[in-house]
Amino acid sequence: MRTTLIGIGIFLACVAVAAILIATRERPEVAMPVAPVPSVQTASVVTRDAAIPLRATGTVQASEEVAIAPEVGGRLVYVHPQLRIGGRVTRGEVLLRIDATDYENAVEQALADVRQQEVQVLQASEERRIAEAEFKRFQARLTGNGARENSRILPPAELETQPPFSTPAEATSPSLLVLREPQLRAAEAAQQRANARLEDARERLSRTTIRAPFSGIVRSENVAPGAYVSPGQALAQIVASSSVEVIIPIDREDAALLPRLWSAGTSPADVYLDYGDARYRWEGIVERASAILDDATRTIDVIVLVPNPIRGGSIVHANHQAISRDVAEGTRQDEPPPLFVGELVHVDLQGISLKDAFEVPREAIRSGDVVWVAVNGTLRIVPIRVIQQIDDVALIQSRTLAPGDAVITSPLRVVTEGMRIRTADGRDNGVGIPDDAQSAGVTSAAN
Repeated sequence: MRTTLIGIGIFLACVAVAAILIATRERPEVAMPVAPVPSVQTASVVTRDAAIPLRATGTVQASEEVAIAPEVGGRLVYVHPQLRIGGRVTRGEVLLRIDATDYENAVEQALADVRQQEVQVLQASEERRIAEAEFKRFQARLTGNGARENSRILPPAELETQPPFSTPAEATSPSLLVLREPQLRAAEAAQQRANARLEDARERLSRTTIRAPFSGIVRSENVAPGAYVSPGQALAQIVASSSVEVIIPIDREDAALLPRLWSAGTSPADVYLDYGDARYRWEGIVERASAILDDATRTIDVIVLVPNPIRGGSIVHANHQAISRDVAEGTRQDEPPPLFVGELVHVDLQGISLKDAFEVPREAIRSGDVVWVAVNGTLRIVPIRVIQQIDDVALIQSRTLAPGDAVITSPLRVVTEGMRIRTADGRDNGVGIPDDAQSAGVTSAAN
């Protein structure tokens, strides 16, 4: 009982001491909270005077491709040694020969027929000449008053004393059959048919030799000496090596940045291929653009023509800049590769030049197509038009920006027009931001 009373007394003493301390403490000063001023990173606005670069990817396709097929049938007696997959052939080279024995015999037969018809024409022509001469003699007898004397041949002295008489119409206008004109025309027609058959036989003989229509690379083949081939049978596929085409699908916004797109061959282009640990470049030209939109992607196909794709391209850095010979020798393969047909490549196109275009870091672009500009320690929201974004650089247009303005690249959670900021590099003075631009911004969430 005594121990309990002692414990209660100690508790009450502690409560009394605590009450005295609380009653005698000093009141703290009341202060309004100070909002923190965020520190931001900025970058300068740079004027873009050069042509706008456009980068795209495309697929290399053959500019010309043909299937080699015979026009006549027969047994193959010769196959070009390069007529194999990957082989290279030159324009005009003999690729295949078909046994020409039957076709040579057909030419000889057609030639003999022509000579025979020449004899027939000569004979018909002579018969016509004879018939014409006979008719003239008959006509002379009629005009000599032979009709009255039953065609009696009179001596010259008596012919002079006979009075003239009317000549029958058939004597002055003989029938074509009398002059054997149809027979001559029939012989000439037969000669023309014989000549046509001879030309056809010679043409079929010439088709036993198949030549390369252009210089190219053999994509596929299915031939062997001694095999029998039929007309129209596909024996090989050849791709032209003089040039290739790169098909680039681009949207209409990028197409509008290409100068004279609808005029053939007016804009240069660079084609890049990554091979091994190096990048190679070929020079090309924008040859044409399709006037048909792709149904699935709604893009326009731009065709870049690259001449001499077999020649190895010049080696460049990954940033598309040419490197020195010493560096190239230490980087490139034993032999530069060709521009492979079917390869997916990168293409740089040269666009138009805009007078009022600016370059800013890509991270400075905010949602809603605006940028944040640091002006005298405050943040201004400036509307822009984004023209292009490539890698870490954006190309924009704005009526309220000027070269040297400080655009903010740092992310901020909450942004309001005119909020206080601190620039990490001390650049907080904007240039060329008019007063009416300050009212254009609204509260915006940072990206």
